Amino acid sequence: MTGNSMRPIAAALGVIIATTALSATPAQAAAEEGLVGHYHSESGCLDAGAQGKRKGKWAAYRCLPSWDGPEPWGLWVS
Repeated sequence: MTGNSMRPIAAALGVIIATTALSATPAQAAAEEGLVGHYHSESGCLDAGAQGKRKGKWAAYRCLPSWDGPEPWGLWVS
């Protein structure tokens, strides 16, 4: 395809991306970012991760030590 014939496809793709971004829930947006919160204990972090997974907010999670957050454990999701 030439440059001119790609413009309608690029425009349609832009609309799809914009619509998808506008329809994302806060949980989906958070999941795309990776870090969703900080927790005082590893067990609290793991509990929150498991609860979010059961509710369908994210597919996978892990708790990692957080050296720069307000609490010592960070919940990362995907």
